[in-house]
Amino acid sequence: MMRENDCAFVFPDSGEHAPGIFDVTSDFVYVRMHGQGPGYEHGYPADALSEWAKNAKLLLKGMAPAGWPAAAAKSQVPTAVYFFFDNDQKGFAPNDAMALMKNLGLKSLEKYTD
Repeated sequence: MMRENDCAFVFPDSGEHAPGIFDVTSDFVYVRMHGQGPGYEHGYPADALSEWAKNAKLLLKGMAPAGWPAAAAKSQVPTAVYFFFDNDQKGFAPNDAMALMKNLGLKSLEKYTD
């Protein structure tokens, strides 16, 4: 039903609370970055942001990231991946967003295209 109505499934990165469901249901992917640690009060380590950058690149090529069902990426190839950082305690969200942008080779708020 989500695919039929072009409604994006939200990929929540919320540690052990993540639902473990991954499916591309729209022409874009929406990733909600909650942060690391109990209560999500910590920023992301560099390796985690690097992994999300790799995941975004794979999704844009119609490929499933490691640990995701292959059908998730092949069901619909997105044209964009949007990240929303919600780990705003102590200002981690903007720093993590800028670090992810650096991983993707973005210099400003421009759209990443591979």
